[in-house]
Amino acid sequence: MAGPLTMREGSAMGSGLGRGRLVGCCLMVVACLVFFAGGALAEEKKTGVMDPQAVDAFKRMSQHLKNTKALSFTTSGLREVAEASGIKVLRSRTGIVAMQRPNRFYSQVLGDGGRKKQAWFDGETLSITVSGVEGAQYAQIAAPEGAKTIDGILDHLMDEYDYVLQLGDLFYSDVYGMLEDVLLSAVHLGRKLVGGRPCHHLSLEFAGADAQLWVQEGDHPIPCRWAFTLRDEPSEPLFVSSFDSWVSNPSIDAARFRFVAPAGATKMEMKDLLAQASAR
Repeated sequence: MAGPLTMREGSAMGSGLGRGRLVGCCLMVVACLVFFAGGALAEEKKTGVMDPQAVDAFKRMSQHLKNTKALSFTTSGLREVAEASGIKVLRSRTGIVAMQRPNRFYSQVLGDGGRKKQAWFDGETLSITVSGVEGAQYAQIAAPEGAKTIDGILDHLMDEYDYVLQLGDLFYSDVYGMLEDVLLSAVHLGRKLVGGRPCHHLSLEFAGADAQLWVQEGDHPIPCRWAFTLRDEPSEPLFVSSFDSWVSNPSIDAARFRFVAPAGATKMEMKDLLAQASAR
């Protein structure tokens, strides 16, 4: 299953994220995704602070997203990349997401190097393209029985291809439910403004990762910003994503989830495309 709230994309094993599985899946803001060691973690004693106010804000966000049958938003983010020299470089990305439960989504991520990754799912077929200055490639797979929902196809992508779709964690149906067993501590850091929006500022500790989450106050507890540091990675990279233009239950044209191959694009096997995408 995809690892929760990672906001990064690529081979789970290659990135150190595939050390285990969690029972359940999630939506949030967003990685993806199971990069917390599920089995070992279940036996780990929780000794950190579990602030009821922080847990409540996290739960309310999760429930709100679970109840949202359609959503669209844009995202902008920064991620640290450790160069061979040891220098840490900040790389930027922007994204677009549209989703309809239970079985449709579209996502686009554009990196500052000009490479674009897009994914379409219509309940039957998952299509992914990677394009840039070197041209465009795409791949498609039919959703197997049991994987014709958003949760199911993202789990299939992880289980069969060892791949975490960037922003995929935002599509899952229960963020808190997936993370509850691996959440070691939660602290409410006060109320802060994110893009002018009053938010609950939360500090969350997971095995191998420290995270901060900003959840909008009021009747629409949507995620406004997400940041995390992967402690188990040698360079302890930092990832930060902000979520803007968020619309709950919008009217989305069905054509948004319909894939059309780019002109001149090369068709590949999914495993080859994902391996290539992860290596860059």
